[in-house]
Amino acid sequence: MRKVTSGVANGTPSKVRKEKSMAEIRRLVAQGYCHNEIMEQLKLPPRTYFRYLSQAFEHDWQLLKQENNAAMLALEISRVMDTFNASIRKLHETANSPKTRARQKIAACDAMCRIAVAILQLQYQGPLIMKKALKDIDLSWHLKKPFSAEQVAIK
Repeated sequence: MRKVTSGVANGTPSKVRKEKSMAEIRRLVAQGYCHNEIMEQLKLPPRTYFRYLSQAFEHDWQLLKQENNAAMLALEISRVMDTFNASIRKLHETANSPKTRARQKIAACDAMCRIAVAILQLQYQGPLIMKKALKDIDLSWHLKKPFSAEQVAIK
């Protein structure tokens, strides 16, 4: 039996031993060892083994959820970018159509500029925007600002 003094055994802090044991448990479970074989190999009592196993599982589950959240954010950013780019293509067609009146062309160019600003904002602040967009930030202002022909100068 080992003598433990204030959480330190054989000069190794208990937290370090715990982390090493949890890493070994993960490795051995991944290699297909059964619970009894792992407990015997690591010389852990069942209660300690299952507590470490549970904590390792919970930690890994939280990491997996974070990765999925990052993937969902990336997907949402991609979808918004696709929508913005599709809008710019349609506005470009409108602005370059011979059937479009001058005022409509100016409005289309103005809308393209507003969308371009939204795209830049999304590219540089994408993760921040996606986390807060529905709550704090309204991107629709890029498209809802009243049109003023005096503000647009086309050369």
